Amino acid sequence: MLTPLTGLRRSAAGLLALLCAVLMAPPAYAEPDTFGLGNGSDGPLTVNAANTVVNTYTRLRANAAVGATSVGVVDTTGFAVDDLVMIYQSTGFTGTVTSSATGPFDFTTNAVGNWQFVRVTALTGNTLTFTDTPLTAAFSGGTNATATRTSAQAIRVPEYTTVTINAGASIVARPWSSADINDTVGGVAIFFATGTVTNNGTISATGAGFRGAEYFNSSGDNCAANAYDLSQPNGGAMKGEGPVPARYKPPTVFLQTAPISGRGNILNAGGGGICHNSGGGGGGNGGAGGIGGRTWTGDTAPARPVGGLPGGQMLFSPATRVLFGGGGGSGHGNDETGTGGGNAGGIVFVRGAALAGAGSITADGVSAASSQNDAAGGGGAGGTLSLRFTGALACTGAGTLSAKGGNGGNSTFVESPHGPGGGGGGGNIHMQASAYSCPASVAGGAAGTQPTATAPDGATYGSALGNPGVITQGPAPTVLTPANGSSTSNTTPPITGTTPSPNQTVRIYIDGQPQPITVTSDALGNFTFTPAVPLSVAAHTVYAVTVTAGVESAPSNTNTFTITAAATPTVAITTPANGSTVTNPTNVVVSGTAANATSVTFTLGGQSYGPVTVTGGNWTFTVPGPLANGSQTVSAVSTNGTTNSTAATSTFTVAGPTVAITAPANGSTVTNPTNVVV
Repeated sequence: MLTPLTGLRRSAAGLLALLCAVLMAPPAYAEPDTFGLGNGSDGPLTVNAANTVVNTYTRLRANAAVGATSVGVVDTTGFAVDDLVMIYQSTGFTGTVTSSATGPFDFTTNAVGNWQFVRVTALTGNTLTFTDTPLTAAFSGGTNATATRTSAQAIRVPEYTTVTINAGASIVARPWSSADINDTVGGVAIFFATGTVTNNGTISATGAGFRGAEYFNSSGDNCAANAYDLSQPNGGAMKGEGPVPARYKPPTVFLQTAPISGRGNILNAGGGGICHNSGGGGGGNGGAGGIGGRTWTGDTAPARPVGGLPGGQMLFSPATRVLFGGGGGSGHGNDETGTGGGNAGGIVFVRGAALAGAGSITADGVSAASSQNDAAGGGGAGGTLSLRFTGALACTGAGTLSAKGGNGGNSTFVESPHGPGGGGGGGNIHMQASAYSCPASVAGGAAGTQPTATAPDGATYGSALGNPGVITQGPAPTVLTPANGSSTSNTTPPITGTTPSPNQTVRIYIDGQPQPITVTSDALGNFTFTPAVPLSVAAHTVYAVTVTAGVESAPSNTNTFTITAAATPTVAITTPANGSTVTNPTNVVVSGTAANATSVTFTLGGQSYGPVTVTGGNWTFTVPGPLANGSQTVSAVSTNGTTNSTAATSTFTVAGPTVAITAPANGSTVTNPTNVVV
C-alpha cells in the first residue's frame, strides 16, 4: 500500500464545483462513467517537490463480477467514503498466447486495459463498497502468489479544483511492481480537476509500466536460432514483461531454473537475445518494437540474425482502454557485461477544465543501457496518455506531450561486433479538448548501434528502430443541417450530422445552450436531433460535440441559420366552379390550389373532409356517395401547420337525373290489379 505524499482537506469549493458539474451535464451517459471532471472535493493542489505521488493503490484480493457493488482489496488505508476510485485491469491476459506471434494484437474488447470509476459509499474491513455505481465489467483478483500477478488494482483518484505544478516539481506514477515483485500495483498517475491544470513541471509515468527483462549471465553458443520460449537460462536471455504475468519471471526472484527466456516475444513484451550475444527486442504498444541485433561476429556461425523478436503493436481505443507499454527483452551475455531491457511507459490519465503551462506530460519507455563485451537489451515501449479537457489543451515554451519508445542499448566493444538492442515502439496519446497547441510525440526508439562500420547491416548490426505509436484527438462531429446561412420557416428544424465513429453520444448546442437530451449516432455515424421546443423567428446558431466518459470533444463547425415567419397560406376552389352545375351527383371531385400550405380541409353538405395533402400547390378529393340535387356550397381552408388561410367557397347546383310517376296518379283508386305503372 502506498499513500499520497500530499494530504488535502475537502473544501466547500468542491461542493460549488459539483453543483456546476450537475448543471452542465445530463444525468447519465452511455459511457463507462458519469463523473465528468470530478467534484473538486480535494480542493486546490500546488506541487513544489519532485516525484510527488498523489494516488493510493491497492490490489483486488477477489474476483469482482459484473453488477458487483463492492470489491475486496488488500488494504483500504488511504481510502475514504466519497472517494472516487478507478478499478483498473492492468494485467492478467488469459487468452491463447503464441511465443513469437508478430501481431498486431487486438485488445479492443479484452479485459486487460479495462477501467471503471466508482464512488465509495462505505468501507468495511478490507472492502470498498460503491452501491450507486455497480460494475459494468468483470475484474480479476486473488490471494496466492500466482493470482496476485493477474489481479486488477483499485486506485484512489484525487478530485482537485485547480492543480499547479511549479518548475522543477513533478507528479509521478508509482512504478509498476516497485515494492514487491508479486504484488503488482502502480504504473498509473491519475487525477481530475474542475479548474485549470497549470503544469510548469512534469506529470510523468515514464518507465512506470511493464518491466524490462533483467540481465542474467548465460552460456555461450548453446542454443538454436528457433529457440522461442524456454525455461532455462541456457535457452537465451530473459523476455520483457507484458500482460501475461506467467511469462515474465526475473531470475533474481525465481532463480536460474524458472525464468522464461528465449527469442520469442510475448504479445507486446520484447524477446531476449539467444545463441551468442544477440541483442534484445524492443517492447511494443501503439507501435511494434524493433528486433535485436545479430550474434557475435567471432562465433562459430558469426553474425546470425537471431536477435530477440520485438513486442507487437496493441490495437485498442484509448478512449475506453488504457495499456502499459511492453518491456524490452534482455541482450544475451556470457561475460557478465550485457544489459537488460528498458522499462516501458505507464499511464497518465488527467481530466480538467483546461491545461496550461510550459511543463511536459510523459509516459516514455526507458532506453536500455549500453553493453561492453556482450549484447545489449531492447528499449521499453511508450505508455499511454489519456488527456481530456473541456477547454483548451495548451502548452507554452518547451511544454510537450510524449509517449515515445526507449532506445535500444548500444554495444561498445570495439574489437568485434556484438548485438545491440532493438528500439521500443511508440505509445498512445489520446487528447480531447476544445483546442490543441501542445507538440506531441509517439516516436519509436532508435535502434542500438555498435562501432564497427563494416559489420553486416552497418552500425545497427541488424537491430531495428521501434515503430511510431498512435495519436488520436477527441472525435469532433460535423453538423450538416440546417446548413450555414440557410433559412427555414420550420420552427423545429431537424439538426443532422455525422460522427467520426459509429454509436457515439452527441450533445447539441443551440444558441450556446446544451439541449436537455443527447442522441447517439447510428452504425454509419449519422445522427438526427429535433428540438423539443419551437425556436423563435430569429437567427440561431448550432454546433455539436461528442461525449466520451463524461467529457466533451472539441466542438463541431458552428452553423448559423434563420427561422423566418411562415408566409400566409392561401386556398382556392377550382372544381366545382362557383355558379356551375353538376349533372352527375355521384363521386363529385372537389379540387383546387393552395400556396404556402401543407394540407386542406373542407366542408360540403354539412360533412367535413380532410385533411387533404397539398402536392405541388394542388389538392383534390373525391366525395363518396351522391349529393342531393339543388344548391350546394363547399368551403375550404388550408394550413401550414401553424397558420390557417382565409376560407374559400364555391356554390354550385346539383342537377342530377329525376323521375316522375304519372299513373297511377297520386291519391287515385285502382280497380284493375294488373294496371301498369308509368
